[in-house]
Amino acid sequence: SFTLTFRTQIDINAPLGVYTNVVRAVDGVDEEGNPVPPDNTPHVPGDTDPDDADEATVLVTLLNIAKFIQPQTLIPGDVATYTIQLNTPGGTVLTTTVTDTLPAGFDYVTGSSLPPAAFTPPSQLTWNNLIINPGATLTLTFRITPASEVRGVYTNVVTTSGTDGTNVVNDKASVEATIVTEPGII
Repeated sequence: SFTLTFRTQIDINAPLGVYTNVVRAVDGVDEEGNPVPPDNTPHVPGDTDPDDADEATVLVTLLNIAKFIQPQTLIPGDVATYTIQLNTPGGTVLTTTVTDTLPAGFDYVTGSSLPPAAFTPPSQLTWNNLIINPGATLTLTFRITPASEVRGVYTNVVTTSGTDGTNVVNDKASVEATIVTEPGII
């Protein structure tokens, strides 16, 4: 008995589903102890798995999300730009809603989101019904400024919720920003 492990790469345009991987022994015995002749002629009677085929569910990544901030270290009153990148490596169109809730003490710079987002005070931006084509990357940006009383390391999280028409697609990403008293002093 031995185990054979292999890796494969699924075509980016492969639809979701169940695929059959057929393995044929060229000599030896199958998992039930039945002899398999070198020419791989049909199994001897009594074999309950005559095709030696197994099914595998193929999961295709439908959405990748990444988040960045520039600059990553700020002093109160500085302006920073958040960038969110959504990518659909799967072979399907996605419709998604993106929600970004700012940490307490971070102020959204009004009108700075591209494409325009709905802003719900005090801290939530929402982009509704964004359409991302297969293989495409969609970039969202907005600016913030930390309030004068904010110091330390803050994590900002963005979430997505959408569909490809069949599957629910949810994801999230985060990035940290450090707010210091003055440049060089944490």
